Amino acid sequence: MTRAAAVPVVALVAHARNVPALEREQFAIALDSDMAAGALVLKTCHRVEAYLGDANEAARLAPKLPAGGRALTVVGRPPVGVVTAVRDPAEGAGHGERDEEQKQQKYHDG
Repeated sequence: MTRAAAVPVVALVAHARNVPALEREQFAIALDSDMAAGALVLKTCHRVEAYLGDANEAARLAPKLPAGGRALTVVGRPPVGVVTAVRDPAEGAGHGERDEEQKQQKYHDG
């Protein structure tokens, strides 16, 4: 079996702990109107996240990230693993969010 090559993914994250609801909504609207092909946007009541596999597109969209938001680079596993970790309904919202934040911090810190 061949392993998939690691794909660096940039995540632009606006979470309720650091970004007010109105600013998260404005970020979501900006992403909807100017999103690159192949990007993934995840919107929940607590966060708005954009996952991009193109560093140039991430740099272009990063200024739309509101104050308190974070740009994270995830390296070391295919992006599908990141998305399924965020969206796994069996984890429940609170548990999944804590796990995802720990994963993001781990990858951010290297």
